[in-house]
Amino acid sequence: MAGQLTTRSLAEMRFAASLVPCPHCGSTRTPKLDLQGGGTSWLLHGRCPSCGKTRSVQFATDGDPFADGSPLGQKHDWRELGGAEPSRIITPEQFIAELERLLPSTHVDPVTLDVNAWMEASPVVDRAVTTARELVKFPAHDRFRGERDRLNALAERFAADVPRIWMLRQGRLTLSEEIRGVLNQVTSAHLPTLAAIQSYLERRPAMVRTERGQITAELDGESAVSSIGASEHHGVVTVVLLPRRGTRKDVEEALGHAGATTGNTEVLGHRIAVPVEYDGDNVKLVTIRFE
Repeated sequence: MAGQLTTRSLAEMRFAASLVPCPHCGSTRTPKLDLQGGGTSWLLHGRCPSCGKTRSVQFATDGDPFADGSPLGQKHDWRELGGAEPSRIITPEQFIAELERLLPSTHVDPVTLDVNAWMEASPVVDRAVTTARELVKFPAHDRFRGERDRLNALAERFAADVPRIWMLRQGRLTLSEEIRGVLNQVTSAHLPTLAAIQSYLERRPAMVRTERGQITAELDGESAVSSIGASEHHGVVTVVLLPRRGTRKDVEEALGHAGATTGNTEVLGHRIAVPVEYDGDNVKLVTIRFE
């Protein structure tokens, strides 16, 4: 694959090496790869995670990648492998095959994922974005622009969801994040059902119980919210958050504007009622009605 064609970046070298299966066992699991070499000849090598034998891929470069002014040291956009020119060492067919392999795992909504699933899905989406962006750099491959744009948008949704995942990994959310976590169950197509809210609560580190159609999640004593309840009446799903601590600022941060004390907010084109009860500056109760 490498031959005498030169690579554009170290990132492209690693991506290209990841496409080469183990010559000993055929595994496509990517090992941890170390770089060695000099001048214009470099090698990525590592121990196969499947069979334990050494795997290596040779590359030719335009000079020492670590030398000042080296073309391999030039900056390029994140989730890309080089500049605007197409790859010289990875073919369009290889990018297409890799994109087809990744696409089934990219039809996900990050806000519906628990921490473990999110941590598995995020790098897959990043790799798919890189693959699609590099693919459309080749002439006559404009047909992949739509998929590239979809993946770009999905990657941005993952990026926007990072604060929720970070807080979940800490085991608790602020009041602002709790409100946004519930509102994030809204999609452009529809408001969440009671079943969708229950699924979201069950992915939380919480004790969830159901009684007479009322779903209640009890959160640990260090959480800003003590409980989240959800119910449905005449087709309207209502979620009630009972805070241990939280202020007007939390509500304003969650709803995206100052002075957001009661009334409505807009999420993906849906107007949603979010009345809030206060005791001075402290929040007593937050109700979210998906009407």
